[in-house]
Amino acid sequence: MGNLLPAGVVEVSVNTNVLNYSKFEVLSIQTIRDSILNVIVIDCILVNDTCPARDLEQGDVGIPDMNAVTIIVEMEMEVLKISQIIGEMGYGAGHPIHIRASDRQEYVLKTRYDGGGGKDFYIFLELLTYKIAEHLGFGITPKITLIEIDNDTIEQAEYYAEIGELCQDSFSRVKASLGINIAVEYIPHADQTAMPEDQRFIDQLIHLDNFVMNTNRNQKNPHILVSLQNNKKRYFAIDFGLGFLEHLIFNELALNQNTLIQETMISKSAFFNQDYLLEDFFRDLKPIKIGDEDLETSLASMMQCFPDDWAPMEFVDQIVTLLTSRMGNKDIYKWGCDAF
Repeated sequence: MGNLLPAGVVEVSVNTNVLNYSKFEVLSIQTIRDSILNVIVIDCILVNDTCPARDLEQGDVGIPDMNAVTIIVEMEMEVLKISQIIGEMGYGAGHPIHIRASDRQEYVLKTRYDGGGGKDFYIFLELLTYKIAEHLGFGITPKITLIEIDNDTIEQAEYYAEIGELCQDSFSRVKASLGINIAVEYIPHADQTAMPEDQRFIDQLIHLDNFVMNTNRNQKNPHILVSLQNNKKRYFAIDFGLGFLEHLIFNELALNQNTLIQETMISKSAFFNQDYLLEDFFRDLKPIKIGDEDLETSLASMMQCFPDDWAPMEFVDQIVTLLTSRMGNKDIYKWGCDAF
């Protein structure tokens, strides 16, 4: 750790391109963290009337005016290690596994391999949707992080499979998922519910599902957790891995159908002919502006921090174009909500 800088909120330039990506609290000259990404400081520049512009070296202390500081950062997402397999979660077709990570926190492991021959598409959409929700300040999803499955993890999973703590399918998914996977915050004492009672949560979830074209939410599989915290119910939306119309868009991208996607998907509601869990709330849906210039800029920055060897990374440019085109497009709410 470098010398601590005075706490404060400062403007940030990403990779020297002066994108004014966001505002971050300064923790140290080495590390800055916000709710979206972990970033590493590579340079600091002071600019104000009383202090000429100059590089801030690691040995420097004190900043005359925190509001006049530009911090140039290199985007990087933290990757945790799996320290302990606790057991299976007991629900979900993806056989998620309850684990403890190297930060001593408990998570739900979701693997690269989906069990059907595919790899990376589910966790790519899960991570992207969580990060979009965080960027928009929705607060309706648990925390999410990257986590590594290495040979030690596979050996540990094999042992748990041998003693009956993991089913063979769970072990097979771990074994086929060497590399970087995702881990979602474990919510203790949480139950699934199909009847959330928080109207703001409902509004935000409908907008988010529609934006990323996630239709995988119904009475049988609501993918909503409820937890009692401080004597108050708190709801968490999970499982966005079947977004993009259950991967239809990925299939079209693989066939190089970019024109078809742009012509048909930028204005399509995700909920056409679908038994969507929250359909009864469409009429009273509160307007939310899902897109802005900051999100448009940040979409590419978010995905630049995803592992390069994930299969969907070859489609990043097309995905940014598609989602950007859906921003502010009222036609995606053709079932009766003026969302903007």
